[in-house]
Amino acid sequence: MSLPQPAQQPPSADGIARRALERLGGSASDARSRPTIRLVVGGDAEPVEIPTALEALVIEALEGLAAGRRMRVLDADGEVTTTQAAELLNVSRPHLVKLLERGVIAHRRVGSHRRVDVASLLDFKASETARSHAAADELVQLGQESGTDR
Repeated sequence: MSLPQPAQQPPSADGIARRALERLGGSASDARSRPTIRLVVGGDAEPVEIPTALEALVIEALEGLAAGRRMRVLDADGEVTTTQAAELLNVSRPHLVKLLERGVIAHRRVGSHRRVDVASLLDFKASETARSHAAADELVQLGQESGTDR
């Protein structure tokens, strides 16, 4: 008499991404030393080659998924809604609207709605991240100078 086999769980996205990264051997910055990436789609016999211009994006997405992060691809020349922009910045929608009204982030009105420029949004996010890192570095330096880091 044989025991019933437990149902196998499908592989998780982060597990698949880690396995793909291991097979690719490297990071997005190592693209020149790696052979061309080929994908097998739905069991087709003929793999599809990924254009060189997209390899870094594919690797970056795999790295993010392997680390357990949710990934999103945005068209840098496109627009998003205020809700999407607020989610991307991890701020409330009313706070985002205040930034838009102050002209900090480029946007346009479509009827009564606002469309946020993705490039401007990403520039703002990068500058805020840099400002935050600089402030944290300054706090560390002040702590070291005052001796409170011991």
